[in-house]
Amino acid sequence: MRTTNRRSNTNSGPRARLARFHPYPAMVDEDLAAQLARTHVRKGHSILDPFCGSGRLLAAAEAMSADRIVGIDINPLAVLLTRARLANPNVSVLRRLLAEIETDTCYRKRIAASSEVKTVQWFNEQSMEELSQIVAWLNMKQLTQPDLLVLGAILSATTRDASFARKSGWKLHRMSEASRSTFAASAWAHFARRLEYFISQSDTKPYNSKNTSIRIGDARRLRVDEGGRKFDVILTSPPYGDSKTTVQYGAASKLCLTFVPLVKGLETFSCSSSVDSQCLGGRLSREIRHLSRQYWAGSAEGTTAKKVESFLADYAIACRGIASSLKASGTAVLIVGQRSTGGFRVKLDQFTIDQFASLGFELTRYDVRKLTRKRHPSHVNRFARSSCTSKRDSGLIRTMSEEFILTFSRSG
Repeated sequence: MRTTNRRSNTNSGPRARLARFHPYPAMVDEDLAAQLARTHVRKGHSILDPFCGSGRLLAAAEAMSADRIVGIDINPLAVLLTRARLANPNVSVLRRLLAEIETDTCYRKRIAASSEVKTVQWFNEQSMEELSQIVAWLNMKQLTQPDLLVLGAILSATTRDASFARKSGWKLHRMSEASRSTFAASAWAHFARRLEYFISQSDTKPYNSKNTSIRIGDARRLRVDEGGRKFDVILTSPPYGDSKTTVQYGAASKLCLTFVPLVKGLETFSCSSSVDSQCLGGRLSREIRHLSRQYWAGSAEGTTAKKVESFLADYAIACRGIASSLKASGTAVLIVGQRSTGGFRVKLDQFTIDQFASLGFELTRYDVRKLTRKRHPSHVNRFARSSCTSKRDSGLIRTMSEEFILTFSRSG
C-alpha cells in the first residue's frame, strides 16, 4: 500500500471557467477539480459523482474526454446547476437576449407581476415585480432545453441577488432591518450581469451532453439506482455533516428556486426545505450504533451524539454504494473534511478510510490541502447566543482550515 500525507495548495493560478456561475455551499475548488481529473480521468472512462453539488468535478472530468458522466444529488438546485454547467446553449440566442435587456426592448415595462408568486418576507416589492417580469419575458421565448437550463440557473442566482438574504455566505440569514429598508437591487441588472458573465465564459468546445446524465437521487441507493453498471472512477466530495446543523441546503435552495419552476420547461426544479431531512443524517437512522471515540470525542449521550451517529451511519451506506459501483480496477477519490460538532472534530477522513478498508479497498494516497479561498471566519463561538458569560467564554472554536483528498483502489 502506498500512502502519502502530502500537504498541497492548488489555489495559485487563474480561475477556471464559470468559477462564479452560481453561489453554492462547500464547492470543490476549480483548480483542485481540474487537478484530480487530470490525474485520474482518461479518455473513454465512465465517471460518477454521487454528491455532485454544482458540478465542478464532473465538468473537469468532461474536459478530459470522459465517455460517460453520471451526477447525482438530492438537491434539485444542485441538479439544475450541474445540468446548466454541462449544457450546450446557443450562445447567439443568449447574446440576443442580453441585447434586449441592454436596449430595453425586453417588454419589461408592460409585463405585470405574476399572480402565481405570493409576496414573502425575502423580497421587497420591486424585486418581486422584476423577477416576475423576467419569468414572463422568458416564457414569451421559444427556447431549447440547454438554453432554458442556463437561463434557469442565472434566474436562480439572480433571485438570491435580489432577495433580503445576506450575501456574505450561503447560510440563510436576513439582512438587518436597516439594510432591508434601503435595499434596492435591480433583478434585471443582476440577471444581465450574470448572463453577460456566462457568455464571456463560453467557449467553442461543446460538452458531450449525449453521454451525460445528471439527476435527483439518493447516494444511499446507488446499487439500486445504477442498475449494476460499473464506473472507472468515482470523484466526489461528500457532505461533512447533516445539512440541518451545517448549512440548510433545502431552505437556501428553496429561496433560489422561488421563480425558476414558473418558467415553462423548468417546472421540475421545485424545492422545499424538506431536502434537509432527506440528506445524510437528516433523519435518525435505524443503523445507529455506539460511536467509536476515535471518530468523535464528544459525549456519547444526548441529541448531538445521535445526530453524529445518524450522519455517519448514512454516510457508511453511501460508502458501500460507492464501493459496489466501481469496476474491479476502478478508483474512488473522496474529498472530505473534519467539521466541529459539539466542540469536537468529526474525523471523517479516518472514518472513510476504515469504511473502505472494511469493503476490501486500500488507501493509495492521502493528501491534506489548505483551504485558502474559503470564505469563513477562522473561529466561531458555538455558544454565542447563550446568556451565560462562562459558556460564551468557553465556546470559541476553530473552523475548518483544511480538507483531505483520499484515493482508494481495491486491495490485491
